[in-house]
Amino acid sequence: MNYVYLSGPIGGLTLEEATAWRYYVQEMLPSGIIALSPLRSSKVLEHSGVDDKSINRSDHFDTMRSSVVLVNLLKAKQVSIGTVGEMAWAWDHHIPVVCAMEKDNIHEHPMLNDWITYRAATLDEAILLTVAIINPNDYLK
Repeated sequence: MNYVYLSGPIGGLTLEEATAWRYYVQEMLPSGIIALSPLRSSKVLEHSGVDDKSINRSDHFDTMRSSVVLVNLLKAKQVSIGTVGEMAWAWDHHIPVVCAMEKDNIHEHPMLNDWITYRAATLDEAILLTVAIINPNDYLK
């Protein structure tokens, strides 16, 4: 089993805005590749008194156990500090980072650009790159 961590902005978004693209990626991945969303337990976590430390630990754990981190920064409304942190963790541990990000994105920065293994103009292109990294002989559904 290979895991793909789905990193991207959450703050300032509705639950629908933060989860829709993640559900889409999950549906597009072939069997044998599992998407890990930081929001996968949002309904349970909402009522469990989750604090900043537990969110950070959970996101770190998921990032570290992933084969690839797929980042969606398309149309970001504000800088996502959590996403930037996840990208740095991945880079530091030699985990490939596939990032969907348009030109002139608010996240445009030399350090962040260095952490990106593959940059994609669309989410679909990012999914294709992710699958190719994990299993170059596999195809999308």
